[in-house]
Amino acid sequence: MTPTNARIKLSCLVTNYNQIEWIEEAIESILNQNMDFEYEILIGDDGSNDGSLELLKEKYGEMPQIRIFVQDRDSSIKEFPNWRHSRLIFRLLDEAQGEYVSILDGDDYFYDTNHFRHKIAFLDKDKNKDCAAYYGNMYRLIDGKLELHTSVPYPKGKYQWQNDLIYIHLSTAVIRKKALENVPRNIYYEEFADWQITTWLAHKGLFFYDPAPCFVYRVLPRSIWHSVSTELNALRIVIVCELNYQAYGGKRINSYKSRRKSVITLYELKKLPDDIDYEMWNAFTIKYHAKVAHMLLNKNSLKLTEKIWLLVFYLRLKTPLLMMGLCRRFQGYCIGIGQLCSPKHSMAEKRSLIKKWWARITNMPSDK
Repeated sequence: MTPTNARIKLSCLVTNYNQIEWIEEAIESILNQNMDFEYEILIGDDGSNDGSLELLKEKYGEMPQIRIFVQDRDSSIKEFPNWRHSRLIFRLLDEAQGEYVSILDGDDYFYDTNHFRHKIAFLDKDKNKDCAAYYGNMYRLIDGKLELHTSVPYPKGKYQWQNDLIYIHLSTAVIRKKALENVPRNIYYEEFADWQITTWLAHKGLFFYDPAPCFVYRVLPRSIWHSVSTELNALRIVIVCELNYQAYGGKRINSYKSRRKSVITLYELKKLPDDIDYEMWNAFTIKYHAKVAHMLLNKNSLKLTEKIWLLVFYLRLKTPLLMMGLCRRFQGYCIGIGQLCSPKHSMAEKRSLIKKWWARITNMPSDK
């Protein structure tokens, strides 16, 4: 449907970088949707050189509901591809005029032709204003075969996703654009995609989840996630956990609990793999005040106090239950010593406390 002066209901944000093989299928999967409201398609090209940008301009450049934006490249600047992708998403969000937004990578496509119509009809109802987004399930396309993604074991319904423990692909969602306002760009400017956005949305309202598949995720061996080492992905996760801590406050350790394996992987690493550009990533952690990631990258040159801090942090994640018990016991000892030293307690009370502590240590009844 062609945009008019009427309010645009939906903005579909599509990112492309050298995806000439698949970008048409992605755009057509939006144009083929059954929609009875005004919508727009914003295509962000990340400086492609494979002819895909020329294809997009030739085929879709004159369509009034489609706008194309180009992010220039500077080959002299070293940066991780996901950082550019994140900046591109912010650019498209700034340009979006819709009440709702959808985010799609150029190598994927929508499967259900009623995906937008059904989800927006649900979110438009007053009783569902508490939902920041409506998520669905997906197919993974591997070697030409569709496989249903089943890692989300929940039935249809509303959920609070605060702990960010379960992966849902961002492109299955229709999102209230209002929920993406006021994102702190000094924290997230180059790390705001996929589950970072999902985490942000989880703090803005409930999610409605529908297990019916609506989207196809193309698994490509040379993608940003699949083409790098486990250690580099662990570093990325540690950085995002640190950014989440900065964005939402609370205890730093809580920001890492669900992703503790990444800290453990990097702490126990004896040597950085070749695909971790130390200088580039170290500069990134300094720029975004990613304390834990910065310390893990520099763990061999830290001050003694910093090494102790990092060791304790690592141990708390490595053996959280054991450390929790030890910390509580240590806290109890400190309280007890404070009571013995306090002039507010009489000698009789102090003798009684010592007797009780000894009874606990020896497992003897306190009245003996």
